[in-house]
Amino acid sequence: MGTGDIYYNPENFNLKVIKEFDTDDGYGFNKFVIWQHKDGRLFYGQDSGCSCPSPFEDFNNLADLTSITKTGFESFVKALRSYADESYGNKLKISEVLEAEKMVGDLLNEVKTWM
Repeated sequence: MGTGDIYYNPENFNLKVIKEFDTDDGYGFNKFVIWQHKDGRLFYGQDSGCSCPSPFEDFNNLADLTSITKTGFESFVKALRSYADESYGNKLKISEVLEAEKMVGDLLNEVKTWM
């Protein structure tokens, strides 16, 4: 968990977590995280594993995350819904997924048009 850790030190990448899901209630993790950069850009990442590795330990820079843009919003929705559908025991409520989709859509509408 050094300073180059996107999950434990997002501020070192000018990021903040705006939504996080974890559907593993055991000793492992199955995470889907949405970050916002200080310039307004949005990113998401998904990672899972047992208790040995740290979440997102192989994510070392912004290029390791997936950018969420206005034109790519449907790809984000598809990835989030796939995560929800494939989560262990479907522990996510559809209302949580729809709330996250709306939040991201609203944020995309607030940012610069080049996104």
